Amino acid sequence: MLKKYFLVILSVALLGLAGCAGEEKAYVDRSVTTKSQWPGGRVAQKADWKLQAEQLERLGDYNGACRVVRDRYLRYPGNEPADRFSLLLSYLSDEELTNWWNRESDKGLMCRVGAEYFIRLNQRPKDDLTLVESELLLDLARLLNSGCEVGEDIRAEVEEFLRAHQTAMRKSEIEIGCLLPLSGPNAAAGERFLRGMEIALEVYSRPDPVKNTAASEARSRLPEMALLPRLKVYFYDTAGEGERARAGVDYLVHEKKVDLLLGPYTGKAANYAAAQAQSLGVTMISLSPLLRDLERYPNVFQHYPTIRNQAVSLAELARIRLGIEKFAMLVPRNRYGREFAEDFTAQVQAWGGKVVREVEYDASRPDFGPAIRELIGVRRYRRFKEQRQEYEAWLKQRQYRAAQKQAAAPAGEKPELDGANKLADLAREIGIDGAELNILDEGEIMARPLLNCDFEALVVPDREQTLKLLIPQLAFYDLDECFLLGGRYWNKAEFLDSVSDYAEGSFFVGTSLPVATDDGSGAGLNDSPAGIQARFQAEFAKLNQEKVPGLLEIYGFDTIMLLRQLAANLSSQPDAETWRQLLAGCQNLPLASGLTTTSPDGEIAKALYPLT
Repeated sequence: MLKKYFLVILSVALLGLAGCAGEEKAYVDRSVTTKSQWPGGRVAQKADWKLQAEQLERLGDYNGACRVVRDRYLRYPGNEPADRFSLLLSYLSDEELTNWWNRESDKGLMCRVGAEYFIRLNQRPKDDLTLVESELLLDLARLLNSGCEVGEDIRAEVEEFLRAHQTAMRKSEIEIGCLLPLSGPNAAAGERFLRGMEIALEVYSRPDPVKNTAASEARSRLPEMALLPRLKVYFYDTAGEGERARAGVDYLVHEKKVDLLLGPYTGKAANYAAAQAQSLGVTMISLSPLLRDLERYPNVFQHYPTIRNQAVSLAELARIRLGIEKFAMLVPRNRYGREFAEDFTAQVQAWGGKVVREVEYDASRPDFGPAIRELIGVRRYRRFKEQRQEYEAWLKQRQYRAAQKQAAAPAGEKPELDGANKLADLAREIGIDGAELNILDEGEIMARPLLNCDFEALVVPDREQTLKLLIPQLAFYDLDECFLLGGRYWNKAEFLDSVSDYAEGSFFVGTSLPVATDDGSGAGLNDSPAGIQARFQAEFAKLNQEKVPGLLEIYGFDTIMLLRQLAANLSSQPDAETWRQLLAGCQNLPLASGLTTTSPDGEIAKALYPLT
């Protein structure tokens, strides 16, 4: 009986415990909006980041909600915060989305921002997109197509955009031919041209989409990329030989059906190719400095810093920047020196200046003294030497008296230079011309004699090997105080370092600037030749182990960019006559090597950079 009673009591107790458990479960279920059941029965508060994001959304602060979700994603990456981030991006204004794109650094979230940005830009009419936005749209498509995790609908839209872009590019490609020495003794020169051309042709894949910084903004505004027509170039190896160049012209014209040819580089090949191109009626841009009688070939243009281009640019530098009117010329006895002197003199005389004297020298001989003395004038230099000897004798006597005075001073006392001595030192340093300073207690003070020439500037156009020997001799003959002017061969850092003690303040012209760095302003530079060259230098350095491009690389790049810009408004493949008219009409086109203008005889000339 007792046993039965005990079992009843035990059953009631167990039922009571079960009821209590049911009540607790009901309590948890009613609080589901603020608590969640974790595996193993552990109960936790709902994630704070979700509550914060929801509250900011209700307040309309989608930017703030994005920041909260982004912070959660960076601490605990996962699909839930990433998807929430994408959803919030769709609520942002265009300005807010642009700001997120410019500052986002995480690759996963950058893909999400890029996807939203791509959708918005791609939905806008193409005519409403600026050049920057058009290039950015293409960059975004390439980014999203290169490993970004995006939805299938976005991926399909990206792939369709890229297919349409590639089809449009193929239809708009303009076919041309190019003859370069890619083998033989001049293969290195051909390769250098080619490296510059490849950057302008966009052979290499572009980096990740750019951000809106001053440097990247400069890149976006350059007139060189997405919206310009693309070129398809058929290359032919001339090996630097005349006959192969002639055969290359025939092959490219008859087999590849091109109407425009570039190159060659070497002299014989350039002249053979020019004659053949003229006979076939095609247009050619020669890349050789040795093309002769350009006026004989109406269909041939020359794109290279010629001797005339250098001489004219230097004369204009002297007139505009320095205000010099009287010149003397010390030139090597060779074709370069004589043509430079002739072209420089003609340009100076055109604006009323004067070359008072021109003296040639033998560049193969190390002693330039006779030519320098002839340039100064034998009688003038003799008189100067006599004055210098008299001055040096006086200076030696003065120094002797100063030493005696110091020796006679009491021990431990060092007499200071008196006013007369100080004034004499000043006269010697600044070279007071013909002045006499009378000091009562010291007598007459003699000023250091100066060489009085009948010209203001000395032009020395030669190669750096000769200039390294010649310029120090100019200083020996006291010609280092007049302006020294030179051509493009001066523009080499190693040479300038070697003569820096003797040629301080010299001026010269060149096709390239020292390596440019962005000052962060981005103002007024991007569309200028200097800005274009800075951009080209940066891209070239990335692809060539931080090397600086030289003359041939710059002209390879510029030749392609010249054509792409001239053909920007063409709706079909241009023929030879169209190319001829476009090239002949080129005026003040900004390229990396300077403002570019075609002269009436077919020379594609530059306003070369003024350098010092």
